[in-house]
Amino acid sequence: MSISGRSLWQLQLFSMVVLIVPMIVYPTMLGTDLQKFAPTHMLYELMFYFVVTFVLYRQVTFFQAIQISGVCLIFRLILACLFSFLLAAVHSISVNVSFTLGMFGYLPALLLHIVATPLMLKPVLDGVYSESFKGRVLRNTEEEESDSREFGPTSIAYSKERKSTKTMSRPVHKTVPARKPIELGTGKETHFNSGELNGFDKATKYVGEDGSVRLVAVIDREGLLLSNFTRGGLVAEDIAPYALTILATCANKMEKIDYDAPERIDFMLKDERIVLATEKHCSLMVIAERRSDDLLNIRISQAIEMIRKYMSERYSQKLHPAMEKSYA
Repeated sequence: MSISGRSLWQLQLFSMVVLIVPMIVYPTMLGTDLQKFAPTHMLYELMFYFVVTFVLYRQVTFFQAIQISGVCLIFRLILACLFSFLLAAVHSISVNVSFTLGMFGYLPALLLHIVATPLMLKPVLDGVYSESFKGRVLRNTEEEESDSREFGPTSIAYSKERKSTKTMSRPVHKTVPARKPIELGTGKETHFNSGELNGFDKATKYVGEDGSVRLVAVIDREGLLLSNFTRGGLVAEDIAPYALTILATCANKMEKIDYDAPERIDFMLKDERIVLATEKHCSLMVIAERRSDDLLNIRISQAIEMIRKYMSERYSQKLHPAMEKSYA
């Protein structure tokens, strides 16, 4: 749950508007009659909030819709109480009469409060239920992906030049095993055998050549460790998966203020520096001493290019034979 100060400020501003506007037109009835309280009216109001909730919140559950409807009703009653006090103070009306008018008698104010309430509360309720709504979206996405995996590791690709369809190998990161580096010496630093280096290993080794670096890791979108370089006893398997959590959290926060997910995140801690850089298919995590200079930024940028080039070549090698077979 995260309610921003801006949402609360907007709620206060709009509340003042819906309280002042009826005061301006009072006692004009605008073609309506005075209403008497009836329990069915409140039931109809709850039903209205219930329907509007499903319109405004597509991922809401039935129980959450009931909760939101109750919150809307309570907030509308609060607005009615404040409007009643304003009537009594401005027009010198007795408290009993003003409450009768403000709560259910004066129909122009009542209708305005009922219609405006769910719209005014939406920014606040978005912050309250954002994690729940996001969780449902992620679960639905995972279910769709799991269903698609049941049909095998092939996918249908459509050619813009030809209307026919053709099957091709589906690039899955799991097919790339995370080779365990060869440990030499005291075991405090990871060393690679130059004859076995792939694109991921070259990138991690290149960044690790900087003496300030303590950990370099390449992680795919599912959290699998593709390659790593460590120095000083750090365990990449324990630290690297948190890179995806940090990136997802930052992307969620940036989305709330209408910005795209960051391509690189740079944390400055007391003694260390953590850099997270994203590529289309995977992410790079670097932990270094804080004293590291701009040369490390250059190495990280070049490492991302090495990973991007390796992934492009690797996928093109898989796709090329299937495409030739399809056009033969």
